Amino acid sequence: MVCGTALATRGGCYFWAMDKAHWTAIVVDNTGSAIRHAIAGDPSPNSRSWRLTLDDDREVFLKTLPGEEAARMFRMEAQGLEALRSTGTLPVPGVLGYGRHAGTGFLLLEWIPSSRPGPGWARALGEGLASLHRQSADAFGWQEDTFIASIPLSGRQHAGWTTFYGQERLAPLYASARDKGYFHRSDDLRMARIYRMVAEQCPEEPPALVHGDLWSGNVLTGQDGKPVLIDPSVHYGHRESDLAMMHLFGGFPLACFQVYEEAWPLTPGFHRRMGLYQLFPLLVHTLLFGGRYARSVRAVWDDLGA
Repeated sequence: MVCGTALATRGGCYFWAMDKAHWTAIVVDNTGSAIRHAIAGDPSPNSRSWRLTLDDDREVFLKTLPGEEAARMFRMEAQGLEALRSTGTLPVPGVLGYGRHAGTGFLLLEWIPSSRPGPGWARALGEGLASLHRQSADAFGWQEDTFIASIPLSGRQHAGWTTFYGQERLAPLYASARDKGYFHRSDDLRMARIYRMVAEQCPEEPPALVHGDLWSGNVLTGQDGKPVLIDPSVHYGHRESDLAMMHLFGGFPLACFQVYEEAWPLTPGFHRRMGLYQLFPLLVHTLLFGGRYARSVRAVWDDLGA
C-alpha cells in the first residue's frame, strides 16, 4: 500500500497520513531528509511499520508501537543489532535511530532491498553463524533485561547454561502459560524432568553470542544475494539454541547446517536433545498465539520422554 503526500481516506494510508506530520521531525532528525512517500507494511501485533522513501532518494524502515514499554523494546532491538554488527560476521540493517515520541516508541532502520539467494547463501549463513557463536563472554545472559517479540525476558547472568536456561527462560514462560490456563499444575512434574534433562544432556560450552529468534522470517537476502539478520533477541546463550530454532520452523537449506558443522562441529546427539531448546520458542508462541502451540509443547515432552 503506497501512501503519498495527499490525505488518503481509509486503511493504512489514512493512518499514515494522520501520522506523517507526527514522524517527519523524527525522520529528519535521524536522517537529515524529509519523507517523500511511504508503503505500509503488513499488520503485526508487535508494531506498525512503513518503508519510507526520503527526499534524497534513500529508503528506510520505520517501526512504531504505542506505550512506554515499546520504546525500551525497540532500544533493545537496536542494541542487539549493533551487537551483531560489531562482530563483523553477518550483515544486519544499520540503526538510524530509536526512542519515544509523543508516547509512541519508534525504531528507524536502513531498508534492506530484497533479492533472491545467491549460490553462496547457505555457506555464508553457516560460516557466519559459526563465527558469530564464537563470540563469547564470562556468563550466560545479557547486561539487562530484554525481549523476544513483545514478551519481556530476564537478562540475569549465570555462570552455567543449565541455570540460565531453566531459571531465566523456561520457568518464567512456563509459569506464565500455566497461569493463562494452557498448562496445569499436574504438568509441573514434566517440566521438572525437562530441567534435569537440560542439565544431563546439553553439552557444557562457553557462552555464545546468539541471535535468539532465528526463524527463517528473520533472515533476509540482500541485493548481493547474501543473508541479512533482522529482529534479534540477542544474548549470550547456548549456540545449539539458534540451530534448534532453525530446525523447528524450517525454511533453511540442509547445506547451511552442513557448513556450520564443518566450521564448528556439534557434540554428537544434537538431534536427540534438540527438543530441549525448542521448548523455549514453543512456550513463547503459546503466550503469543495460543493453545495449538501448547499442544506442540506437549508433543515435545512426549518425544523427550518427560
